Amino acid sequence: MALFNPNRETEKLLIKKAQKLKGKSRDSSVQIRITVLSVFGWYMCAPVLIGIALGRFADKHIPVDDFSWTLSFIGIGFAFSFAGIHYWMRKERKELLLHLRQKRNAEREERKIQKIYTQKMKHQTQKNNSTITNTKTKDKK
Repeated sequence: MALFNPNRETEKLLIKKAQKLKGKSRDSSVQIRITVLSVFGWYMCAPVLIGIALGRFADKHIPVDDFSWTLSFIGIGFAFSFAGIHYWMRKERKELLLHLRQKRNAEREERKIQKIYTQKMKHQTQKNNSTITNTKTKDKK
């Protein structure tokens, strides 16, 4: 019997890889919700606050009759915040799809390995059964 069986070693590595990929899971749903709300809040709040600060500064230093820089910059801040939220949501969606694809591939690999293993075990038992029947027939003679 050989000390190193490349097929067995490869099988062990594939099993470890499949288990590792399968073990990667997203955080708990409460933690995800808190993260989403905080990121959403910051993406919404920061540009609007910056718009308010710039608008107040512009109102003091660039006075224009019947025009409010603050309201204009608040509107611009909202536009930037919605653009940032849209970008962030697209990025999260891509990451989620990638995670699901990796999980599905890991499950496929695990099923392939399990199928190969069961075929080997089936072949091994058939081989053992044939050797047992051969020895029984030899003993009868």
